[in-house]
Amino acid sequence: MTLYKEDQMDDIVIYLVSGVIMVIIGVIAGYHVTVRYYTRRFFVVAKQCEKVQTIAPLIAELERES
Repeated sequence: MTLYKEDQMDDIVIYLVSGVIMVIIGVIAGYHVTVRYYTRRFFVVAKQCEKVQTIAPLIAELERES
């Protein structure tokens, strides 16, 4: 069984398309995880700010993250 050039090109196109789809899924998943992490972190800091009635925890968090 020999592979013709058309079959080889089909294989290359399939691999490229599946690779692009995997990269897109990875970017979307990474974005989703990052948004969830920072949303949770923001609510934790917001509760701390509410508890102590000042923005000092927010400033400390900004210094820690930068």
